[in-house]
Amino acid sequence: NLEQPYQYAKRNGLNSIRINGGINGIGKLTLLGFTLEEQADLLGCEYRDGEIYVSDNFNPKPISLLFAREKADGSELYTVVYKCIFKNPRDAGTTAQGSMDNITKTLEFDVLVDTSKKLTYFTLDTKLADKNKVENFFKEIQIPGGVK
Repeated sequence: NLEQPYQYAKRNGLNSIRINGGINGIGKLTLLGFTLEEQADLLGCEYRDGEIYVSDNFNPKPISLLFAREKADGSELYTVVYKCIFKNPRDAGTTAQGSMDNITKTLEFDVLVDTSKKLTYFTLDTKLADKNKVENFFKEIQIPGGVK
């Protein structure tokens, strides 16, 4: 969920100019079969020898999330959200009986602007986009063609 706050400036007593603020957002990512090592990578926690822990100086590192959605015509929309910072999970004490293979975990994250790229997200249509970008989308973070 992305938002861009705005306000109006008045000219001759009427709202006539819209001034946009920065884009920010929040999101949720639900994962199935989440290992401790993967959790440490996403959250920026410490992982060593089968143990994960959060210290007092917990400061998660931003990561980029990549998604694919199928379209009705069979092509897909690929999206990268450039700067996501995950929140510390609230269910650290959750227990389950039986197999852990089917346990899902929902993580919340904030979406910020990646100031080095001056971008928040980018979506491309696999049917129309540059084939090199489509083939490499999940191998390296792609940048829109008009951005340097």
